Amino acid sequence: MYLKSSNDKPELEWRANSFAGNFLVPKQRLELDYSLASNYEAWVSLIRQIAERFRVNSQVVIIRLTELEWIAKDLQKQLFQDSRLVIKHDEKFDPETPPSLSSGIRDKSTQIIRQGLSWHFINLGTEAYRRREITYHKLLDMLLLPLEDGYQLLHELLTFLEVDG
Repeated sequence: MYLKSSNDKPELEWRANSFAGNFLVPKQRLELDYSLASNYEAWVSLIRQIAERFRVNSQVVIIRLTELEWIAKDLQKQLFQDSRLVIKHDEKFDPETPPSLSSGIRDKSTQIIRQGLSWHFINLGTEAYRRREITYHKLLDMLLLPLEDGYQLLHELLTFLEVDG
C-alpha cells in the first residue's frame, strides 16, 4: 500500500513518517492519554507533548493525528508550516541515550550524536576498543572526534560504560 502525500514532501519521506507514526505512536496510547485540542495553540502544544513523549519529530505526530482523523487536512498544512513545531538542532537527542548519564557526559556525548551517530554506535565502538578489536585512533575516527578533543570525552564515556554496563 502506498500513501499519497497531501503536501509537497516526497512520497518516500511521507511514507517513512507514516510508518514511524504507526509504529512509534500507538493509536491506543494516544486515545487513552490525550484528547482533541480545542484551538490552534492547544494543537501546537499537544503535538510538542506527544513528540517529546514518544521521542519522534512533530511531522510524524502531525501525520499520525491526520491519519487518525484528529486533524483536518487544512489544519495539517498549517501545522506543517509552524516553526514552533520544528525541532531545533540543539534540542535533538538520541532516544537510546541512557537516562542515567550525568549531565556532563550527556552534553559531551551529544556532540557525537549531533554528527549523526547513535548511542548504540558509540557503545559498539567503545566495546570493540575495550576488547582490543580496534585501536584508540580508529575509535576516534569512527566517532568523528579530533585527536586533541577525543581523549577526555572518550575517557569519560568509557568510564561511564564500564560502570553502567
